[in-house]
Amino acid sequence: MEIFTYQKWKKRESEQRIINALNDGDKRFGNLLKLTDLSKPVLGERIKSLTKQGKIEVVPKIETRRFVYHLVYESLDDVEKGLVLLHGLCNYAVGCLEKFAKDSSISDKEYASMFMEGILILFNFGMLKHTLAPKQVKEEWLKTILGLEFSRRMPTLFPENRTVLPYLIDGMSPKEQAIYKSKDVKEAANRLLEHLNMMIEKLGKE
Repeated sequence: MEIFTYQKWKKRESEQRIINALNDGDKRFGNLLKLTDLSKPVLGERIKSLTKQGKIEVVPKIETRRFVYHLVYESLDDVEKGLVLLHGLCNYAVGCLEKFAKDSSISDKEYASMFMEGILILFNFGMLKHTLAPKQVKEEWLKTILGLEFSRRMPTLFPENRTVLPYLIDGMSPKEQAIYKSKDVKEAANRLLEHLNMMIEKLGKE
């Protein structure tokens, strides 16, 4: 059952790449290949699956005698909508870093500080994303980001006589804390959507 859950998540993850790409506008197959970094067979299979689910539709372009793929946002579930918002926020964070990198009025020291802050923001977004993933995916993520030794020695890093998690969570906003404390994926997804929508609204006012 765990393997099935893991495989299901990996399928969802590749489908999410397509959803994220289409959220920025309609795309042709060639465009999606570049944006998703998926192979032709996998992309074709995932498009077929998403079309069957009613999450994307094929729109003919008469003037070019071709067609594009269109995202049906209303058909997405809460997890997919949450991941779309996370993708948008990651793009925004990276875009800010690109802007700072080109700004000659910012010193190398100041840019280095901004860069590290940007990396931390992206890391936090990654953590939020994986609150929605099954246990096996979370373990794989820890191995990839923090290394095999970290994941192997988790029991010694978090021994029973130490209550560390509440202090780690204390540094987060109340909304973020609620996501981590959710009882199941559906609740986490609902809380994540609420939190990310507030972040997007805040960015719009700045």
